[in-house]
Amino acid sequence: MRSFLPVCSLAAMLTLVSAAPAHAVIVVPVGGGWVDFLFEGAGDPLPGFQIDALTPVAFTIVDGFYSGDQFSLDGLSDTSVPQSIGDDIGNNFSAALADGRWSSGTFVLPSLPSGHHLLTGSVKLSPFGFGAGGVRAEALPPASTQHPSAPEPASVALLALGLASWGIQRRLLTRNRAWSR
Repeated sequence: MRSFLPVCSLAAMLTLVSAAPAHAVIVVPVGGGWVDFLFEGAGDPLPGFQIDALTPVAFTIVDGFYSGDQFSLDGLSDTSVPQSIGDDIGNNFSAALADGRWSSGTFVLPSLPSGHHLLTGSVKLSPFGFGAGGVRAEALPPASTQHPSAPEPASVALLALGLASWGIQRRLLTRNRAWSR
């Protein structure tokens, strides 16, 4: 029974590979969770990933099913080097992202005036000659909503009050010593 499961997983992947075009553009909705994709052997292009967002986006890509694949994204970099070959995780992309045996990468995409990103890349490693992976896009807060690095006016006022108190106390101590002589 145990040897039957990898065969079923492999058959499911072959069915997926034959059902969808390999070089299509896949729309990745921001905040929409994982979207799976199929790929062919090493050196072949990945499908294009279209992300529409006016704010910065964290784009994550991860290998799925059998470990051992690695990706290269044009203009960004390579995903991590897989730590094993042939382990099966199915399409549980969140678990694959947390496990170093599967290649993954998260890249911050800046906000663009058009809000349109089209990511392309290629398969760098593929020991089985085909496979599947997952991508997701998560919105990041815009820079204007992040906390400023300048101190608040109340903090500056408290600092000034403390320095003034220290100066007055020092002056009074100096004046008292002069009178007591």
